[in-house]
Amino acid sequence: MPQDNFRGRPGFWIAIVALALLGAGYFAYSFYSKNKSSDDSKPSTTETPPASVNSPTPEDPCSEWKQYTNSEFRFSLCYPPAWQLTEDEASAFTKENTRLLFQVTIQQADGQRVSSIGVFSNVEGLELGKWIDKYNPNPNTYAEVTVDGEPARKFEKTAMGSKATNIYTIFIQRIYALSSTPGNTEFERILSSFRFLR
Repeated sequence: MPQDNFRGRPGFWIAIVALALLGAGYFAYSFYSKNKSSDDSKPSTTETPPASVNSPTPEDPCSEWKQYTNSEFRFSLCYPPAWQLTEDEASAFTKENTRLLFQVTIQQADGQRVSSIGVFSNVEGLELGKWIDKYNPNPNTYAEVTVDGEPARKFEKTAMGSKATNIYTIFIQRIYALSSTPGNTEFERILSSFRFLR
């Protein structure tokens, strides 16, 4: 019986070229992201009317999902039942007078990080825009949105056809950073379930 020679088949070479292109694209995206954040010195703003991140949906955003509540940092959210949520009580200073107090990370069943919610100190009592400019300058344009009725700024970065999202809001003198990795199709539903405990 003749032995198959994979190297002589066009499908084999197409797969090799596709893998090489994917690898090169990933490294180009990583390099571009690092250089883009260090090249721009001042964020540009756009004037857009506030949009609501928590738009009403006909269905309950938590139906058939797990619910997480944190009474110390006063928020709750829902996430897919097959995904994992981990808490990290961080106290590392991030810059000058602010520090990451707490973080929740949501991962898919395969362990891939999908979303996170970080809670930062705001000991100077800065307004949201001033805090972002001082402690987390972002060179991208942003949209004014709301998160559970609180004013927020939404930053989006698109690379290789995928959109990464960072949303910052303030509640009881703490800054909340809600983040999504590229390709997270459930982020909008997680956001629509996010509530501050008043």
